[in-house]
Amino acid sequence: KTALLIGRTGDGKSFLGNRLLGRDEFESRWQPASLTQSCSIASSEDLQLQVVDTIGLWDTGKTPQDVYNILAEFTDLVPDGVHAIVV
Repeated sequence: KTALLIGRTGDGKSFLGNRLLGRDEFESRWQPASLTQSCSIASSEDLQLQVVDTIGLWDTGKTPQDVYNILAEFTDLVPDGVHAIVV
């Protein structure tokens, strides 16, 4: 199964992804600016779950078009699609 994490900058997408995976795979710490600069994917150790971490919506320092283009990258990471979108 594949879960796509999407939301505003600073909402804790990377933190949630780490909790779902049971390990620290995505860089995560509280700060007002975005840490995540691109879409990335990681799998749980038993390979039952894939988590796609995305850049924040309304990302600080990026134009809306830049954010849209970066978000669109997730389709390359999961050619079979996603099973859940977590907002």
